[in-house]
Amino acid sequence: MGALFVASACHSILRRVALGMAVNLQSQKTNPVFGVALFVLLPLITLGVFYFGIPGTEFNGVRPGIFFGMDYHYNNGMNNSGAGRIMDNRIVCTSAEAQAYVRQRLNVTFGGSYPTQSFVITLVNYPAGYKYQYSCKTWYAQRLNIGGSPFFRKGAEVGDAQLDAEVALKHKSVADAVEAALEEYFKSKGAK
Repeated sequence: MGALFVASACHSILRRVALGMAVNLQSQKTNPVFGVALFVLLPLITLGVFYFGIPGTEFNGVRPGIFFGMDYHYNNGMNNSGAGRIMDNRIVCTSAEAQAYVRQRLNVTFGGSYPTQSFVITLVNYPAGYKYQYSCKTWYAQRLNIGGSPFFRKGAEVGDAQLDAEVALKHKSVADAVEAALEEYFKSKGAK
C-alpha cells in the first residue's frame, strides 16, 4: 500500500512540473512552394547521383561508357606449365628492377597519365627462363542491360560492340606497352 502511495505522489508531482514547464509551440505555415520543391528536388537529386555517380570516387553511376580503374591480372605460365620468357636462366633479373623499369616505360609511353604505381610484377627463374605475372589498372565498360540478364554489366565485355571494341583497344595499348617494356628489360640484361 505504501508503494502505491509513493508512486501516486511521484506521478502527481511530475505531472505538475511537466505542465508548469510546458512550452507552447506556435506553428507557422510554411510556403507550399517549399514543400513542392522539396518533393520534386529530392528524387531528382537521388536519380542524378544514381545515374551520373559521385565525382572523385570510384562510383560512376549506371550511365554507359568507358571508365578507368579495373584491376587486371596477367599470368605468363607462373602457376602452370605455360611457356615463360625463354632465355638463359643464369641471367639475373629481379622483380624490383623489372617493376621499376616497366613503370618508367609506362610513364614515358602514356605521358604521366597512367597510374604507374598500380603496376606490380613477380618474376620467377626456371631452368628454361623466366616466368612472370603482373597486375595493373586498365579500362572497363559498363552499361544497363534492360530486359536482359544480368541487369547491369561492367567489365571488359558488356555486350555493346562499340564499347567492347574501344575497351579492347585501350587495354591492348597497356598490355602491349607492358610486354614491350619487359622485353626491353630482358634484352638489357643480355637475353636474346
